[in-house]
Amino acid sequence: MFLMDLALFGCLSVQTYVYYQAFPSDCRLNKGLVYGMYVLQLVVTTAMVHDAYTIYGSGFANISSVTTNHSVPYIVPIIGGLPAFATQSFYAYRIHILSNKQIFPCLIVVISITSCISAIVFGAFDSQIGTVLGLQNSRNSVLAGIWCGGSAVADVFIAGWMTYYLTTHDMGFRETHEIISRLIQLIIETGIMTAAVVLGALITFIAFPNHTYYIALAGISPKLYSIATLTILNSRASAIGGRGIRMDVSDGGNISTARFTQRRTTASEPNNQLQPVVTITREVFSDSSAEDSLEMKAVPVNPPSPQSA
Repeated sequence: MFLMDLALFGCLSVQTYVYYQAFPSDCRLNKGLVYGMYVLQLVVTTAMVHDAYTIYGSGFANISSVTTNHSVPYIVPIIGGLPAFATQSFYAYRIHILSNKQIFPCLIVVISITSCISAIVFGAFDSQIGTVLGLQNSRNSVLAGIWCGGSAVADVFIAGWMTYYLTTHDMGFRETHEIISRLIQLIIETGIMTAAVVLGALITFIAFPNHTYYIALAGISPKLYSIATLTILNSRASAIGGRGIRMDVSDGGNISTARFTQRRTTASEPNNQLQPVVTITREVFSDSSAEDSLEMKAVPVNPPSPQSA
């Protein structure tokens, strides 16, 4: 569990750095979401490292240090429910933009809030228990079912509705079709991944009442949600053609792509070899309707002068 958490935190750090470099002019809401989730995951990773040192370092060969309820069993649910709620609300807003409907996004938000509250209550109860062997009781089973089951249901709804609405907005243009296909692939992959992990945590919690296997899956789920959000945000920037290409990425809803071609050097240039040429194109997406982009003006016509007549 500790090694998986550190590995995923490394992936999250790289994704956050890519976002920082690629989108300096992104909206404040996206920036707050990204950096806020990174700070929360830094707190969780710090708790993981502390518990790992307590169990395998200072408490080595001490059985009580293994069974003692350290910070991870209650830090993970309390803080871990927030990235899931933020990620699912992020997708709910996108579904609202694509569909112009409120019932589906509101349903996702309600399920996500219920799951988040259950996770926080689960962690609050766990903090009052002195040993990890007493965490699996009937009360926590109900809370874990609402927490993990609600997150899995919201993830499945998001993957299905996002796929449907993105498909309906595919106009058949090649570049737009490629972008939409890539988004659908990322949404389905990340949705299945997060849903499978939280369902696995729920199954292990119920199926193995005297073991703490579920903590390993529940501990990595917050980072998976954070990585899923950053994967979608960073997918707006793409580099095609290999190393050495400097891209001018987009802000907000603008999407820039780089195409990599090669040209033959002239005789005056050294080493008559193929040299890379980068062509950057930009496709702009706006939330405003097409009617707002049209403007008609009356142009005055000067009457002919008497001399010309």
